[in-house]
Amino acid sequence: MAPSSRPVSVEKAGPRTLRVAWSDGLKSDIDVVELRRRCPCAHCVDEFTRRPLLKPEDVSDTVRPVRVRSLGRYALSVDFSDGHSSSIFSWDLLRGLAP
Repeated sequence: MAPSSRPVSVEKAGPRTLRVAWSDGLKSDIDVVELRRRCPCAHCVDEFTRRPLLKPEDVSDTVRPVRVRSLGRYALSVDFSDGHSSSIFSWDLLRGLAP
């Protein structure tokens, strides 16, 4: 990721939305249900083949973030209301979700 596209803030913008403000001025609204469905952790994606293990239909449309925290300069950690707490989303992944 280019230095100009570093996140400057992350906030809840609604019950289903995280808003990431980037240093280049872009603001990304990310649907947390879609984010949960794209979790790249070892419980959700096979570590060797990268084949998804999580079925999108198994994630409720009512899932919400219960804890969001930055992991240094590279990622965001999200704990979800369905009990899933091993999600780590790189800033590059989040930037790729920007509309």
